[in-house]
Amino acid sequence: MFIRDQFAFLTAAILIGLIGSEPSTLHAQGTAFTYQGRLNDSSSPANGRYDFRFKLYNDPYGNFQAGSSYLTNAIATTNGLFTTTLDFGAGVYNGATNWLEIDVRTNGNGAYTVLNPLQALTPTPSAIYAETASNLSGTISATQISGPVASANLSGIYSSALSLSNPSNTISGTFTGSGRGLTNVWQLGGNNVAAGQFLGSTNNAPLEFWVNGQRALRLEPTDFGSPNVISGGTNNFVTPDVVAGVIAGGSWNTIQGPASFSSVGGGSENSIQGNAVDTWKGYNIAGVIGGGNQNLIQTNVMWGVIGGGGYNSIQIYADESFIGGGYNNNIQGNSNNWAGNFITGDVIVGGSYNTVGTNATGSFIGGGYYNQNNGNYAVIGGGYNNIIQTGSYYSTIAGGVGNYIDKNVSSAFAAGSEAQAMHTGAFVWADSQGATFASTTTNEFNVRAQNGLRIQSNKGIHLEAGDEPIIVRDWDVFATNAPASKVGIGRWGLFMEPTILTLGIPAEDVSPRYFQIAKYNTNGTPTALMQVDQSGNANLTGSVAALSVIANTNLQIASGSFQVLGAGINTATAAFTQLSAAANISGDRTTINNYLCNNDPNAILIVTHNYNPGGTGSLVVYNHVVGTFYTGGKWSIYNEDQSTMATNVAFNVLVIKH
Repeated sequence: MFIRDQFAFLTAAILIGLIGSEPSTLHAQGTAFTYQGRLNDSSSPANGRYDFRFKLYNDPYGNFQAGSSYLTNAIATTNGLFTTTLDFGAGVYNGATNWLEIDVRTNGNGAYTVLNPLQALTPTPSAIYAETASNLSGTISATQISGPVASANLSGIYSSALSLSNPSNTISGTFTGSGRGLTNVWQLGGNNVAAGQFLGSTNNAPLEFWVNGQRALRLEPTDFGSPNVISGGTNNFVTPDVVAGVIAGGSWNTIQGPASFSSVGGGSENSIQGNAVDTWKGYNIAGVIGGGNQNLIQTNVMWGVIGGGGYNSIQIYADESFIGGGYNNNIQGNSNNWAGNFITGDVIVGGSYNTVGTNATGSFIGGGYYNQNNGNYAVIGGGYNNIIQTGSYYSTIAGGVGNYIDKNVSSAFAAGSEAQAMHTGAFVWADSQGATFASTTTNEFNVRAQNGLRIQSNKGIHLEAGDEPIIVRDWDVFATNAPASKVGIGRWGLFMEPTILTLGIPAEDVSPRYFQIAKYNTNGTPTALMQVDQSGNANLTGSVAALSVIANTNLQIASGSFQVLGAGINTATAAFTQLSAAANISGDRTTINNYLCNNDPNAILIVTHNYNPGGTGSLVVYNHVVGTFYTGGKWSIYNEDQSTMATNVAFNVLVIKH
């Protein structure tokens, strides 16, 4: 017993023809004809009895059935061969090509299995449409004929002139000779055509031109006066509800209704689909596929164009869109048609596996591979695996690989390798280090270049004439209460303050921090020439000639001598006055607290007694020999005779750093 699944492997080799002997007298023919076929079960000829169901179609895809289905049951099949009589009724043959669908099952068991593909009927069954009749045998002389003679009773050669004056007279059959002297006939040697004359038909039946026994051109009339033109393979097809459709060549190309005013230039298996359900637009019009293989313009697309390539598609509602070529590129269109508004102007020039996403409008992909543009009026120039997300307007990825513009980010730019524009107005370019590089805020210019930035200019770099940061390192950043131009950026750098060009370092909230002028060795190590700390203290190397220098109003060098400005009692300067007091005395010593020498055992301290520091009136005469020593991270002044340190004793201290 066969089961249904086994019929998935059945094939049929079709032998079509009229079987039987020719009758001696031809009578009016019926509509039945004999069909012989061969049926295989898997790869072996079938044996037994089978039920067959036959359907006749006007197209090779089974869309338009002609007549009714014809059922035959319990047909004996031996070594795969079977014979049956088919009858689809009167009026189904009109001279056009028909296709036969064959469905089969075991006798009375289960559902039918459809055998693919549909089989084109050769002209033999269509001969039913061209009936002839004759019941005259032999010849008869003209003298024996009197009165009206039925045309069926005439044969032979009539050598005299023949005048047919009745307008309803007709001549049928074949004609031999040159045809000279005949009017209203088309001469093979050329014709003089007058106004109103034409070569063609006057009824509403399709007109076909054949070459080498098969159709080469088919002209199909329509209700709107613009015919459909189908040339190329006999399996090119335009549905009857199309107006002014053109298939110029190729094979298995289709235009489905009502995709009127559409055309397919050639290629293979390209398709322009019609309008499925759209009460607003009503037509899918003016679609064009230039050629290629299996390109598709889907339903409800107006003015869509695919130039060529293979497996490219413009999908539902993607009006006015264009794919130039390439492979497997897709414009996805709109899922809801925006309540009747057009989705316009998406473009993919070429490349492979590129996609313009659903609801994207006016977006562009130049080429490349696996790029995806979901934005509006957005551009991807090319490259590989670049993405613009939904909600992004007027953004651009120039090319490169793995670049990204985030959703709802507009007027942004990304290029290079793995550049990510995450904020509106951001410009991001990344080198080929193989890691992502993203923007940090809106309207920001971002460049990652591992080997530096090179600019060639005869006039340098020009900046806007504003009091703004110029060049900064984003370390020890400004707080949120800073001016807007400084919030979130580093405090290390070059700043333009009102009338002052400033080289800045962070304040004492983070320490220690220094500014340094150095000379660099060829091995990359610096040698300090001058160092300035957060209090403005400057440490110099080398000698100072006759010049005048003031550093942050603390160190003044003039004519070979220097003065520490701002120095006083217990000040945090390089020169200061240490005043002994109960808070800093411990036994025979007074402890110094100055950040310049704290935690620096290599500092040099020069100490002298000050009888009346700054005119304070201490007037303490101190007759002890003193010295300095370092312990516990701080320096102290002590009495060498180990006597107790007195209070209110003043000492001048100079700190020299190594």
